[in-house]
Amino acid sequence: MNNHQHPNTQNELSKMEKDQSYGIFRHIDEMNLFFSFPKNSSWHLQQIKQFLTEQGVCFEKVRDRYFQKRVYRRIKWLEKKDCEKYYSFLRKSEEEINWFKGTISDHILAISEVKNIPKAFQKSLENDRNNFNLLLVLFKSAGLDLDNYREHYLQHRVLNRISKLKMSNLSAYISYVKTHPEEIHNFVGSLAINTTKFFRNKSVWVYLESQLFPFLNIQSQNETKSLTNKSIRILSAPCSSGEEPYSIAMIHEKLCSKGIVHRPLEIVALDIDIDAINKAQTAFYGRSSINHLDPYYTSQFFHFESLHPKTKEKLFGLSSEITRKVKFFNYNLFESLERFGKFDVIFCRNFLIYISKEREFDVLKHLISVLNPGGFLNIGKSETIDLSLDFGLKIKDIASNTFQTLKL
Repeated sequence: MNNHQHPNTQNELSKMEKDQSYGIFRHIDEMNLFFSFPKNSSWHLQQIKQFLTEQGVCFEKVRDRYFQKRVYRRIKWLEKKDCEKYYSFLRKSEEEINWFKGTISDHILAISEVKNIPKAFQKSLENDRNNFNLLLVLFKSAGLDLDNYREHYLQHRVLNRISKLKMSNLSAYISYVKTHPEEIHNFVGSLAINTTKFFRNKSVWVYLESQLFPFLNIQSQNETKSLTNKSIRILSAPCSSGEEPYSIAMIHEKLCSKGIVHRPLEIVALDIDIDAINKAQTAFYGRSSINHLDPYYTSQFFHFESLHPKTKEKLFGLSSEITRKVKFFNYNLFESLERFGKFDVIFCRNFLIYISKEREFDVLKHLISVLNPGGFLNIGKSETIDLSLDFGLKIKDIASNTFQTLKL
């Protein structure tokens, strides 16, 4: 790996201008990417934005810098050379339009939690460096190391907790943390943005159902008879409150009932938030969580259980044929995953965008180390992987953002 690729190089870039939508430019290749496009690209950028708006993409809460970076990275990724060629490609590709819809909607979701906090209050946190650093030291002394996360993301998490506790400033929150040890646990829970739902991002599930599961089933027939009865192993991390792993399990059960897939399924689901894990294990979901589902899934796999004790909302439980496919663990993704064995498919969606570039590199190494040769890795719509790094990956499906490891 050369100096232009390693995430720990070019420390001086940390002093570059901050982009409030994404964080600090840390890679020299990102800087080269941003400044390598000719100044006359602005007209084509406007055309791209206008076209996407006509296709239903809402840019109201999206900064121009964030939009430009997404376009430039796609141009580099798809090797389209410039904005004009990318614009021509975009107008002819429904998959690329859907990719942009997904990445913009995910970005808006990621910042939506602080939309009701006054801007002056947010600015005061950014300027109150001494107290913010003191808070980080306080968390670290309690055993919570936050060095792995982007600073801008941590600021949003702190603002979220201050807002929920109805406090007026950072000093008040620090005093509260000192006198309420349980707040450490609550803050850990806030690190996971539990904005999730069943079958989030349609292209991911279309690819899993139409391509991945049938491929893994055929693979077993092509190799050895003994593999036919061996479980397909899938990792879902972070799994939040269980919607993602249960979506995987429902598709598998559907394909099994149609005779398309014969191999059993084992899903390992990990999350750092113990409250989210507990909710996932109960497998109870409100009407609002399932009313968007295909009637096939609601009729086959959900049944009325009870009323929520506080809200009186109807709670629907998942059938045991789905829940038995998933094993949940409270686990930190910054640690090695070797204890969980090898996997055929890994879902790690909308996590990399919240952690530092250095730790993103480490997490990807952990994930790929537990992928079987030829295994698949799916990441979020707004996330990318630099294929020039020595990960041994190739892009398999652009629409769903799925990669495949090279077979040894």
